[in-house]
Formats: sequence, C-alpha cells, structure tokens
Amino acid sequence: VSIAFDPARHRRETVSGLADGLVRVLGAVAADPSVALADVELLHDDERGRMLRQFNDTAAAVPRECTHELIARWALSAPDRPAVIDGEHSITYAELDARANQLAQRLRGQGVGPDVAVGLCTDRSIAMVVGLLGILKAGGAYVPLHCEHPPARLRRQLASAGAGVLVTQEPLLDRLAEFEGQIVCLDRDSDELGREPSDAPESGTSHEHLAYVIFTSGSTGAPKGVSVTHGNLVNYATDIIGRLGADSEPLSFGL
Repeated sequence: VSIAFDPARHRRETVSGLADGLVRVLGAVAADPSVALADVELLHDDERGRMLRQFNDTAAAVPRECTHELIARWALSAPDRPAVIDGEHSITYAELDARANQLAQRLRGQGVGPDVAVGLCTDRSIAMVVGLLGILKAGGAYVPLHCEHPPARLRRQLASAGAGVLVTQEPLLDRLAEFEGQIVCLDRDSDELGREPSDAPESGTSHEHLAYVIFTSGSTGAPKGVSVTHGNLVNYATDIIGRLGADSEPLSFGL
C-alpha cells in the first residue's frame, strides 16, 4: 500500500500561503503604519476555520477490542492469508495466531497478565511478531529491546520497566546474561511451546491497560520509558489503516 505525495504541489501551496500572508501584512502596514504585527490577521476566515475546526474534527469510532483481538478476528476470517513476510519465509494469520496463543499460554503460567511488563529482544523476523503478539495475548505489555544495543542499555531498560520475564532467542542470550528473571527462548523452547494449547488464554485486558513501554533514545540523559495503552494503540492503528485504505481486508507485513 502506498500514499501519494506530490512534493512540487506541496512547495507551491506553501509558497502561495507565505506570499498571501506577506501581502496581508503589507496591506495592513500600508493602511496603518503604527499597527503591531501581532494585531495583523494573517489568515482568511476559511483558513482559520480549516485550522481550528476542520483539522481538529478527528472524532471517529474506535473498536472496543484490543489489537491482538482484532488480529485474531482476521485469523478466523482469512486464516490462509499471509500475515508476515520475512524474505523467503512467511506465516499465515492462522499460524501466527496459533503460535502467539501458545506463547501466551506459557507466559500466563509465568505470571504475565494485565500491566505486567515483558521484555522482547529478538532479531527483525517472524519471531519478533510472534513474541509481540504472544505478550499482548497474555495480557502483558511488551518492552521492545533492540538486539544490537549495548548490554548495559538493555539491562537498564528491563530494570526500569520492571520486567520479570523476557522473550528472546538463543543467539542473543549473551547480551542479556545479567537478566535474573524468567526467560522464554522462541527457538530453543520451540518444542515445549508447541505443546502448549493453541487457543487464546483469558487475558482480562481492556483499552485502559498497557500495551507496550517504549524507551526514548536517551540523547538528553538516561532513556525514559513511554507507556502506551491498548486504547492508544487501537486508535492509532485504526486511523492509519483507514488512511491507507486498507480497512476492508487484512494487511500483510513485510520485514
């Protein structure tokens, strides 16, 4: 899915708007040389209405389900549709939903539930999406950790988020050696996870519960975690899907 953007048109409209504003300023000064620039009205009535009312008229119906529940809906209606494409590998919505459910069942057994932070440190692959969705299905809030970041930063993020459980992959364990909580390796533990029930556990999550905690770059000091609720995530995802015109069929995500 692509969004059309015409840079030339954007520049023309920007220049036109600036020129119109300059003409209004010059006209006001010519009429009254003592006028303060702060008192010069730069916008026409229609422009002011567009900025103050039209641009802020964003009210829209938002599904009451959480994001993982919306994905589960697609798994029922389009089970064989590719959900994630990773190079030559792909996974269907049905397969993704089942594997995420099995991970969620394991995480529930480890005490994960609403507002419980779970670290997620994987490479950029299908495993990342399985881990993310599994954490949400368990009711937890995932904490994305960049697998190439220094171990000290990963350690601080896990501690700051209060994550007692970590979902990762075996090749990354050395970077997380000092983590003292429970660890689920999606590759190493695949056989055990495959024996978990493939139906979704009761998570008890609602729009008010945390969906994820993401950390800032830390360029002005220590990285700080930003908490995002399920309601925030559903609202954003619903708006973006609508803007892309992709709300009539499930999306396929490429990595």
